[in-house]
Amino acid sequence: MFYKLHLLQNGYKLILLFSLLMVVLMLGGCGTQAAPKTYRVGILSGLDFFATTTDGFKAKMTELGYKEGQNIVYDVQKTNVDPAAEEKILKKFVDDKVDLIFVFPTEASLEAKAATQGTNIPVIFSNSIVEGTNLVESLRQPGGNITGVRFPGAEQSVKRL
Repeated sequence: MFYKLHLLQNGYKLILLFSLLMVVLMLGGCGTQAAPKTYRVGILSGLDFFATTTDGFKAKMTELGYKEGQNIVYDVQKTNVDPAAEEKILKKFVDDKVDLIFVFPTEASLEAKAATQGTNIPVIFSNSIVEGTNLVESLRQPGGNITGVRFPGAEQSVKRL
């Protein structure tokens, strides 16, 4: 009988020990949530004429739940058609490993495509001519790490009229 009582007491001790261990593990995990990711977006405005495109992009990102300074940070750079400056800025974006590059117009988009070759950094272009520029493989399937919104060339404008 003493042996059975001893086993019963040890069983209770094991259950108590296991329960305490579970409580400690559960409480230890409370309050240590991982910090939400802050996305870094490099924006290159290659032509002042289209500079308001940045405002529209940021406004839509806000609508999608990305709040500047909370879960997204923008590095906005402007060059106004300076290929050397564009190349330097894009190299910095790549070196900083930004999560996304948003770029416009065509010339800056072509530079971004070249600068991000061999990386996983997605590039979104806007106000870019894609016909005859080798910016994308095709309109339906841009290919690689690049996609965006094309600027309708003269041929497209005539068709729309």
